[in-house]
Amino acid sequence: SARATKPSCGAAASVIRPKPGATVVAIRRAEAMFISPGPYAELYGGDLVIFVGDPEAREAVARFFRNTEAT
Repeated sequence: SARATKPSCGAAASVIRPKPGATVVAIRRAEAMFISPGPYAELYGGDLVIFVGDPEAREAVARFFRNTEAT
């Protein structure tokens, strides 16, 4: 899993696919859980993004969130 930290991220879940093999399976926002959110689900600061993928996909997702935190 990874956490979206930028308060107004608003990015679609599909942007988390930095490499084939990283698939978002759920987004937890506060007390709500969105299962199989689809490519148009939006991400907001504090969301917990649950995804599946191989170790390379996991590193790519971690890089994606590190890059969005810096902007």
